[in-house]
Amino acid sequence: MSATLAPRPAPSRSHSHHSHSHDNTYLTSTNKADPGVRITRLGLYVNLGMALLKGTGGYVFNSQALTADAVHALTDLVSDVTTLATISYSLRPPTTRFPMGYGKIESLGALGVSGLLLSGGVMIGLQALTALSAQFAPALGEMIGHLA
Repeated sequence: MSATLAPRPAPSRSHSHHSHSHDNTYLTSTNKADPGVRITRLGLYVNLGMALLKGTGGYVFNSQALTADAVHALTDLVSDVTTLATISYSLRPPTTRFPMGYGKIESLGALGVSGLLLSGGVMIGLQALTALSAQFAPALGEMIGHLA
């Protein structure tokens, strides 16, 4: 005796069982007075002060660590400016060229900030590697110094 199975309904490709919109409002900041924007502005001023103090300390005390921290604070400062600029730009109203608005510019800003942090880290690493290799392998330190 063989059992027969009832045919299965074909899978539906629609999603009519729920509703949602396909806009990009979740990507945009809608308020320049947003707490995140205020924190970024505060961070900008703090990073400026820290970069100046750490850079001065690194120079005066000939400290690679303080100099690296100053570079880090500078990249944070540039990332703060980039973040504020992209938020400000993303708040523009939609145009005929960009009917959905400028919200996705924040994603480009995030890509730029990531690139800045990555390049700053690579430069700090090369500087540290140059300083270390100059102590232990002067020829290697000279070669690395030409890269940086």
